[in-house]
Amino acid sequence: MSLAAEHSDLWVAHDQPERPLSYGAWPCCWQPCALALRAAAERRPGMAIVLKTGMDRFVVPAAVAVNSRWQGSFERLLRAPDDWILEVFVGPGADIRRVHRPTPRNTRPPACQECANAEPGRNSGR
Repeated sequence: MSLAAEHSDLWVAHDQPERPLSYGAWPCCWQPCALALRAAAERRPGMAIVLKTGMDRFVVPAAVAVNSRWQGSFERLLRAPDDWILEVFVGPGADIRRVHRPTPRNTRPPACQECANAEPGRNSGR
């Protein structure tokens, strides 16, 4: 595969602000990219955002990435004090819509462990 074909789906988000974020997009710290990331996170909060740093590479959900960016910078997500961000991009699988079946939820929260271990009859939660 040629280098051009390999990178044909890579694009900088602020160069195409009308285009929804998808696999291969590089959102930067500019405001148009932050707005595109926020719109993507509202549609798909779990969309994979990859952070490639000087010491690591890891994935965070779009909702986490946009929250960090809205608080000032993606650097808030770094795991090591002397690390730095090299790239931020939308990871693979971002264009795939997954259908999840709703899981049944309990109508009551689980019992508090402190209350369960308390003296009988005391703090029964009833």
